[in-house]
Amino acid sequence: MSLEIRRKPDGTLKSKYWYGSFNVDGKRRVKALGVKVAGVPPDSLKVDGDAAFERSRGRAKEKLEQFISDARGTKSAESLVQELHEIKYGAEIKSFPVEDLVKAWEAMPKRRRQLNPRYAQDVRVTVQRFVDFVQEVHPEVKDAAQVDRRIAREFMEAEDARGAADKTRNDTLKRVRATFRFLQTEYGLWRNPFDGIRMREENHLHRKPLNEKQITELLKAAADNDFCRPLIVCGLSTAMRLGDCCQLKWSEVELDGPTPSVTVKTSKTGETVCIPVYEWLRDELEQAQKGRRGSDKFVWPEQADLYRQHHTAASQRIGRVFKKPLGKENVVA
Repeated sequence: MSLEIRRKPDGTLKSKYWYGSFNVDGKRRVKALGVKVAGVPPDSLKVDGDAAFERSRGRAKEKLEQFISDARGTKSAESLVQELHEIKYGAEIKSFPVEDLVKAWEAMPKRRRQLNPRYAQDVRVTVQRFVDFVQEVHPEVKDAAQVDRRIAREFMEAEDARGAADKTRNDTLKRVRATFRFLQTEYGLWRNPFDGIRMREENHLHRKPLNEKQITELLKAAADNDFCRPLIVCGLSTAMRLGDCCQLKWSEVELDGPTPSVTVKTSKTGETVCIPVYEWLRDELEQAQKGRRGSDKFVWPEQADLYRQHHTAASQRIGRVFKKPLGKENVVA
């Protein structure tokens, strides 16, 4: 350990406080000791200064010794936790980088053997958002074991501040909490920083189905919108969700048989359904077929690309069309 004072090139003091340097766990640390340099400092700390300077040096030395004791005590506490964990579970606490938390989620055992790609991507984005938050707000935190309750709460407060809906906020909490729970099991983390954070009560808004007049007005509003119109017609004709409409494949469409149909595996339930194709949807499919390029596997490639890259943007574009004839209250964001 050693005491330091900061000087300018001309020899005068750059800081009026003492500093101390010391090593803990092989790493050098420098700490401002909060003790003012008094008296007249000598040219070198290897020689004595006047009485006031030496008294301040003594106080700084005591403060530095206390810092070293506290730091090594913290290290001892960490060692004790490690030992207790090994006694209880027969394995040591392993390190896991915060930047690799998405990989931790991917390695988790899942209830379903095959996850819907959109859902899996949503979870990756959620966990990565937490990683980005930690790296921006707490860059000193490198290991998952360093993430504490305070950081977890700050992240959830940031989610609230960006205006996340109750369900979105709850999904975020469940996803990052599950990731840390996996690390508890596989890497010996002795705490889950997201345990104890409460879920929000979700207020479900029940919407009335569109009547004939509203459907007519909606189709009229979408008539000149080549992006939204096919999706709206597809949704009205099949009751498929927006993602299923956007990502409808030509391999799922049968127009030439005796009974034209669409056969899809739905994203929400995973069930395969066969839906008859009626006049409105057939017109849209035939129009898309005329403009199809040989490499296109999706019926509407532009819509599929946008939905895969940023599905909320596709939802917002549809929502703007709905607002024209139906009003904001009938639009699902």
